[in-house]
Amino acid sequence: MGRAAAMSVVTSLSRQLRYRRGLGITVRTAWLAWLVTISTLLIFALAIVPQQKRTLLDYLYSKANGVAVSLRDVAASAAVSEDYSSVVDHCVDILKGDPAIDYIVLTRNDGFSLIHDHNGWRASMLPAEWHPPERVTQAGIGDVPLFGRRVYRFSQPFEYSGINWGWIHVGLSLESYDASVAAVYWRTGMLAVICMLVALAATIVYARHLVSPILALQAVVRQVASGDLSARAPTARSDELGQLAMSVNAMTEALLRRDRTLKEANETLERRVADRTRELEHQVVARERAHHALAEAQQHLMELSREAGRAEIATGVLHSVGNALNSVNVSTTLLQDQLGRSQLHALSQAVALLSEHRADLAAYLVRDARGRHIPEFVIEVSAAIASEHAAWRTELDGVSKNVEHIKEIVAMQQSYARVAGLSERLSPHELAQDAIRMHQAAFAGHGIEVVADFQPVPDVVVDKHKVMQIFVTLLSNATWAVDDLPPGQRRITVSVTAQAGRVRFAITDNGIGIAAHNLSRIFQHGFTTRKDGHGFGLHMAALAAAELDGTLAARSDGLRRGSTFVLELPAETPAPSS
Repeated sequence: MGRAAAMSVVTSLSRQLRYRRGLGITVRTAWLAWLVTISTLLIFALAIVPQQKRTLLDYLYSKANGVAVSLRDVAASAAVSEDYSSVVDHCVDILKGDPAIDYIVLTRNDGFSLIHDHNGWRASMLPAEWHPPERVTQAGIGDVPLFGRRVYRFSQPFEYSGINWGWIHVGLSLESYDASVAAVYWRTGMLAVICMLVALAATIVYARHLVSPILALQAVVRQVASGDLSARAPTARSDELGQLAMSVNAMTEALLRRDRTLKEANETLERRVADRTRELEHQVVARERAHHALAEAQQHLMELSREAGRAEIATGVLHSVGNALNSVNVSTTLLQDQLGRSQLHALSQAVALLSEHRADLAAYLVRDARGRHIPEFVIEVSAAIASEHAAWRTELDGVSKNVEHIKEIVAMQQSYARVAGLSERLSPHELAQDAIRMHQAAFAGHGIEVVADFQPVPDVVVDKHKVMQIFVTLLSNATWAVDDLPPGQRRITVSVTAQAGRVRFAITDNGIGIAAHNLSRIFQHGFTTRKDGHGFGLHMAALAAAELDGTLAARSDGLRRGSTFVLELPAETPAPSS
């Protein structure tokens, strides 16, 4: 088997392995192990076959050299006496005694040669190639035009008493050599085929044994993904697969706890909305509208928590709605206090006095000391009531705006949740603006200044539910990061730029920052620097970015120096013009 053929086989097998990446891990593992075995066999064949061929050539060299040595003494006598009959007889005897010797040629330096083969002998003048000037022993396989055959050709210079007399040429038949080489190829090929078959069977058995726990773990992950949070992976193994199984179980437990937390939050929100609704039922018509809007917001949030399945998005939405509800609570409390201090009861007293003196109302207003003050009193009370009415209207407008903001948050989140798994052409500016609007209440409640820096960029084709999941996580983390700063110094910058066919979303805060030794671990599952953190949000955001063929990276100059998270997504490729 030649080196080029062997390399061709290895290359072909490697190509086949690449083509089979779509197959199961069992098949790919077996293919890889089998490829390693075949490569080892090919290396062995490339090493052993040339060695065996060299051994056969060494045997031919030794045999030809032995014939040449046996001719030296006879040729020496002939050189002295110039009687070549003994040389001829000796050569003929050698040829008769060993059929593997194809020819023997003795050539003097002047070209005179005694040629012997199995057809007889003859004397002839041969060209310079039979007596070259460089007197070095030569040996090798080749064609000899003088005899018209392919033989092992051995040429050795002959010297006698320091005189360069000529050359001894021995030709050996290659029938035995060719048969031996063919046998070497045959035995090596058969051994390789047997070894490959045995290795194939062994690799299949080994691959199945190796992959079976991975397939079992995959089944558990599929159950968890389908919503069965009671599924648990077996943890009897102590190797890396056992550690992975424990990590999957830990993740499932965390998801189960987060699900319970969301349910408790929904129940708490429902109770709070019900309490606020009962307080608003006996107030003005605007409070009835607020009750209806809050009930719708609560229902939307319950549906969102069941449909979204993403803890970070649900937490961000609840935080924004909670801030808005706090504003509603403050406004309703203020309205109650203002109604308790209203001047309406004073106006009622004045009307009662006028009713008592209905018969002599004109005289009462002119002559009576108290009656003369009633018009001025009514004017003052009317002005006070008008002022109270304006204050009530301002507070009711605030309640209405907060309720509308809650409805916008829920409607926006529902629109993103409904299209999960669907890629569509979207404006990066609109995506960033939606994320900012979703957190507007949180920003206002925490006194955070939001700066939007949007450059002209192409559209993107993405699953906008996954993009919004990433934005919610990053904006929630940025809100937490600036919380330690004074209210007037809290700033978050959202920028959108494009570079080299990629759209870059950068969210920069001037908050707590990230230590250098944590930058390499910030996206690891379970890693967090927050006391109440869980370490899932950034990990899930990084996975979502990878599913969108994008990247998510973090930068920071150190603690107390802020941080920047950059999401890169592929820009839409423009269609070629016709």
